[in-house]
This record gives sequence, C-alpha cells and structure tokens, in this order.
Amino acid sequence: MKILRDAAVTLASFMLALVLYNANSAIFGSPARRPQIATQKRTVVKVTSQQQAATHAIEFFDSKEASTGEGFCTGLAIGPHAILTAGHCFDTVRYSDEKYVEIDMSMSKEQVVGHKDDGADHIILLLNGPAFRNIAEYKVQVAKLGEHVWSYGVGGHQYPPVRKDGHVIETNDPSDIDAQLGVFQTNLGAIPGDSGAAIYNDNGDIVGLHTYGLKDHSETMDFEMQFSEQDVRFAQQFDPLTFTGF
Repeated sequence: MKILRDAAVTLASFMLALVLYNANSAIFGSPARRPQIATQKRTVVKVTSQQQAATHAIEFFDSKEASTGEGFCTGLAIGPHAILTAGHCFDTVRYSDEKYVEIDMSMSKEQVVGHKDDGADHIILLLNGPAFRNIAEYKVQVAKLGEHVWSYGVGGHQYPPVRKDGHVIETNDPSDIDAQLGVFQTNLGAIPGDSGAAIYNDNGDIVGLHTYGLKDHSETMDFEMQFSEQDVRFAQQFDPLTFTGF
C-alpha cells in the first residue's frame, strides 16, 4: 500500500529540507542571550481533561512590536517552559532575527529562546514566559491501523481546544520511504490552526501531531514522533531563570 503517491514529490522535498535543516542545527537552536523573564500569568479556562488543559493556541511573531501574527497553530505543553508543535508552523519566523509567540491569544508576547526539530515536522519551543499550569505526559507509541485516536485542536481560532475523534485509516508500507518517515493517515479531520495538535491513542500515548489536512480537511497525514530521550528531558527541565545560553 502506497500513501498519497500524487504527493510523493512534494513530500520528499519537504522532508529533505527538514532533514538538512536539522542536521545543521545545534540542540535547541542557535545561541541566544539571557532573556528578560515575562511575569504575566497564564490564562485559565474551563477544561475537561489533562490533555485539553495542556493544549494551547500559539501565534507566531517576528518581533516584539509586531501587531500582525505570522501563523496560528496548536501546541502541547510538555514542560513548564516547553511547548510541542508542528515544525512548519515555526517556519514563518524561523529565519527572523527575533522570534516571539502569544499563547492562548493573551496579547502578551513571549520570546522563543531555543528550539529543537526532530526531522519529521515536529518542534519543541523553549519560552521565557510564565510556567504552564498543566503539563502533558510525554508518552509516545506507534500508530496502529484501525485504532481509535483523538486530539484537541484550536483550528479556526476555537478556544478552549475542541476534541475530535477518529481512527487510523492507513499506515506506512514497510517496503518504501513511508516506513522511514513513520507516515500514517487518520480520519480525524483538521482545519487551519489544528497543525501541531497531539494525536492520542486510547492509552493516552502520543502517536503523532497534526501535519497535513487532506480531502477538504476530512483526513490528515501525520508523522510519528522522532525526538530522543535527551531532547525531551532537556525540554522538560528547561528553566529560563537559570538559562545562560546554549
């Protein structure tokens, strides 16, 4: 079974660019000066689960003074100052001299002081803002064909995050490049803004993040998580108060 052959050239080019960038970047990005620590409090909203509470809206800005965002996605807090999202969301500001985000439409910008790509369109951002109140457990598993999966996303600027349920409808073919990329497909559906939303199985394990919407956004194509234990541990323990640079 071959996944999305009509998109093979585009996908291969996209993944090659990610691999080349990842191979040439230091852990969690380039050296940065010690940031000024933001002191505002996180927005508190009514939620129904730990996963929903740890899910956030992220808007990207290329300067602290910018009034218009460069992109809007979903992220998952995996550490007090670390948030996981889709790599292509960060591409809108990746090469800017300054990189800022607004969390949950707070109108208060936080500096991105470091980042780490895993080469599969997933990225961890390290922030200088106030600590996240709710942190998701980072447990990963491989997606299995036919299993029930679900996610919380902020697509369409919906907040609090909205839950969607579906199934894994296609997995990689071990005989081709799909196996190397850990590609799988779901019928969860995703709209702009859902990129970066964690996809869970019924055990609460993360099997991937929303990456591409297909067939009028009724299906998604996604990638398995590729971060090392070292990367995740660094992010979980990161503290901007003691940060001195990489």
